[in-house]
Amino acid sequence: MSEKVIKKLKTKIALLEDMLEDKTRALYLEKEKIDNYSSFTEGIIHSMNDIIIAVDVQGRIELINEVGLNKLLLEQDNHLTLSIRDVLGDENVDLLISKEEQGVYQIEAEIPSKVKTIPVLISRKSYLKSKIAEEAYIYSITDLSKIKEKESLIEEQKLLLIQNSQLASLGEMASGIAHEINNPITIIDGQLRRLKDYLIDSKIDEEEKVKLTDKIQKNVLRVVEIVNGIRKMSKDGKNDSITSIDLSDVFDTLKNL
Repeated sequence: MSEKVIKKLKTKIALLEDMLEDKTRALYLEKEKIDNYSSFTEGIIHSMNDIIIAVDVQGRIELINEVGLNKLLLEQDNHLTLSIRDVLGDENVDLLISKEEQGVYQIEAEIPSKVKTIPVLISRKSYLKSKIAEEAYIYSITDLSKIKEKESLIEEQKLLLIQNSQLASLGEMASGIAHEINNPITIIDGQLRRLKDYLIDSKIDEEEKVKLTDKIQKNVLRVVEIVNGIRKMSKDGKNDSITSIDLSDVFDTLKNL
């Protein structure tokens, strides 16, 4: 082989080496870019407040963020040997899948944690890791504990307001009843004092004494009517049979309260 041919071959080999080096450098930079992007993405996932779990098509866990590891019954070393059903339970996973068929992509459920069972909102989205890869899934799990505590506190405050309102109404009603009963009682007390004087004084005829006792009896009946009217209004009549009534009797009862 002539020296000229050898020189040409060396030149071509040098060019090929340069091209290979350029390609290698480009691939290295691309890989570095991908690794940086992957690290950036994982950093975002691990910094999220929600629990994020990535699973393959069989439901095997491929990634879980730090919040998930801290909140759930999982250990750093063995969580990749588990499936999503081990974490969420068969019932919750099956319910989520059935809801997806109806166009609903999230459910409220309860799952075990390191402290207690916690209420959560679970959503699931499918994704492709690459053009040739099988479909995989991302589970996003939001802890609803604080929201549920606030809702419970609001309900307690509502009940307290209702109870306070009922007590206020009861106080007003009791005050009104006391006033209505106090009037005839005061009259009865005064008339009994007069009757006592009448009984001592022999000059007062029997007719005046009878009139006074009639007044006392009338006020006693007034008290009885008030009490009976309250009983009728407070009675639970849902089990009573339906009968016709005279509206004038109802108005008279209300008028006498």
